[in-house]
Amino acid sequence: MYARYMVRALVAVLVGVVACANPNLGRAKHARYDADAASVFQGALDATQSRYSTLEAFPGQGLIKTAWHQVRDDGGSTLESTQQQRTMGGTGTLTRHAHRRVFVRFDIRVTGERPYTVAVKSFGAEWKPGNAMPTELDGVARPGWVEKYADSLRADIYERLRSWAVAPATTASR
Repeated sequence: MYARYMVRALVAVLVGVVACANPNLGRAKHARYDADAASVFQGALDATQSRYSTLEAFPGQGLIKTAWHQVRDDGGSTLESTQQQRTMGGTGTLTRHAHRRVFVRFDIRVTGERPYTVAVKSFGAEWKPGNAMPTELDGVARPGWVEKYADSLRADIYERLRSWAVAPATTASR
């Protein structure tokens, strides 16, 4: 029983830390936007494109799908920061040290009726030296940094659409 209270306390602290890190995140996750669907879609598209330039947009479906983009993981490793420069080996051939690389992609969907919501679904993948293709990270293999990137994108979309954000419906007091 004690362990259950400790877990709840830890979760509450972590939620507080995340909320302090980005004050718009809580609003972004539950935001509804009172504008026409095309304006909400364009705002979400602009915010997404400012971070992830390679994407496909399907305005009729209210769907944006980004390509896989290489990002930093918890350790801060990226292709740019971890790949060592090519050096001349003892035989005069070029050699390079390979490192693990991580990627994210997103499906963003404008849903519902006015006021609209914007849903962000995130995906993570990892490429390790020797593998032909990256491996998608799902379930228990899904690291926390994937959601960190999704939260950052949610906050950017919210910031772009904030002028149309409406307060969530509340229940009437008795």
